Parts: sequence; structure tokens; C-alpha cells
Amino acid sequence: MKKLTFILFLVCIQLISFSQDTVKQWNVTIYDDSFSPQHTSPTWTYYGLKTGTDTLISGKFYKILFKTNDSLFLETQTIGGIREDSNRIYLSESVYSLKEVLLYDFNLDSGDSIIVYRLIGIDNYSIYPAMAAVDSISTIIIDGEIRKKLFIEYHCADYTEDNEKDVWVEGIGSIKSGLLNESCWCLTGCYTRSYLTCYSKNNSTIWKNPIFNSCYIDSSTIMDVEQENTRKNEVSITAIEKRIQIQSKHPISSIQIMNLMGQTIYLKKSLLTNFFELDLLTQDNGLYIFVINNRDIQKVLIF
Repeated sequence: MKKLTFILFLVCIQLISFSQDTVKQWNVTIYDDSFSPQHTSPTWTYYGLKTGTDTLISGKFYKILFKTNDSLFLETQTIGGIREDSNRIYLSESVYSLKEVLLYDFNLDSGDSIIVYRLIGIDNYSIYPAMAAVDSISTIIIDGEIRKKLFIEYHCADYTEDNEKDVWVEGIGSIKSGLLNESCWCLTGCYTRSYLTCYSKNNSTIWKNPIFNSCYIDSSTIMDVEQENTRKNEVSITAIEKRIQIQSKHPISSIQIMNLMGQTIYLKKSLLTNFFELDLLTQDNGLYIFVINNRDIQKVLIF
């Protein structure tokens, strides 16, 4: 009986692999706060990645990887191919290249570290090594499957001040940036960051970033959402140079703030006030989830 149970467990683990899926898709939102005369406020852009048919490259089978800036995937370009081997994910530099690099290793345990390769930019195939160190490990249920969740810190050579944290999810990639994560973000052209917005399998969305209302985001959509939230909710939240003001028609008892990876960066309880101020000076620019009194949820852009 124990032997049968062990075999069934192995079968369940195989269901979350890259190779078992016919088509995978990653929707990624890019945030750019590099202001210029042409762009006087943060801008948001989108790109999508999608796997295609199997192809043989240097004696190994890969899934062709397409990239597009079109939400309908009508115009695409081929980036290369991805393959899985023993729960490790590899990227072929192109469909013609003999060279491949390691993107993810989901076999790691807490305290482990490994060298992985990140792109200098999604349209630039130059790759840079970074050490991924595992801070801790947990699990997450996605589409009815239990998946391994690794909390990572990238250690970037010569850019230690820009070390960044990330979350890897088995079978998906990076919650922060999708499949082709750009680490050492300063190398990509400073002030740009990317976030996995939605992840789909066989044309069905099975994970959606809770901070976004759509898989396809642009600046106007985000601002419209923020204005609508301000009108509809009894709680008003304003952010000026990372100084946050929260005003409510009813007493505020608790404040929780989460980042795009679902991590709580601020928590205050046992309040009894209609007005509260705080600062997020140490936090990165971007969208954050504010939960007031455990029920009123708003998305706030700080920069």
C-alpha cells in the first residue's frame, strides 16, 4: 500500500511540469518611471510570451517560445525555445543556437544557491549570470495543484546595491516577471520593472496577479481603476512622494499593505482614527495593495 501511495505521489508531481502542457502563456506588465519631457509620469507597457510546437535543437526537444506586444498574438517574434529536465528549466538562446542557459531550478531547498541566467532585456538576447539564493520555501495551490514556492534573492555581481527579491513557483517561473526574468534591473536600463500579470495553460488563465484588473494593462487603464476606486469606496488613499494619507468616513481599525508578490510590507492594528499618515520611502516604486479594516481593498501607485 505504501508503494502504491508513493507512485501516485510521483504522478501528481509530473502534472505541474512544463512539458506536460500543450500551450503556456505569460502576460507581463512593464513599469517605467524614467521620466522625460515626453513621459512626465510613469508609463506601463505590455508583452506576452507563448509556447508553440516542439522542435529539435542540437539533439534536444524544446518548445518554441514566441514574444509579442500584441494582446491577440497576431504579430510575434521567435525568441528561442524552453525545455525541462529534472525540474530545471533551460532557455535556448535562439532556435538555431547550440547554447542554452539555466533559468530555474525547482529542486533547491532553503539555504541553497545556484547560478542562473537572466536577460539584459526582453529584446536583447545578451545574458548575465546572477546567483539565486533561497531564503525560504512554502507551497501554493494553483489550478487545484500544490506547487513549490521559493522565495529568492538575486545577488548581482558588481551591483550588490541592486540585489532583488523574487518568488519562483514550480511549473510557472517568476511571479515577479514571468518566464524570462530580468534580474539586476539596473542593467536593463534603470527605472524599469516587470510583473507577471497572468499565467495561462491551454488558453485558460489559472493564475492572475490580484493587483491588476486585466491581463493586458496600460497606463490609462490603471489610472481609471484608481479613480473609480476613490469614487466608489468610503476610504480615500492618496500618495504624494511616497507619503501616504488615508482618510475614512468610518474609524480605521487596521491597515495592511502588500506588494505585487503578496508579501505584507506594512501592518498596523488596534487603530481608532478616521485619518492616518505613513511613509513608504524605503519601498520601490510601483503598485501596492492596501487593505483597510480587513475588507476595503484598493490599489495604489506610489512613485
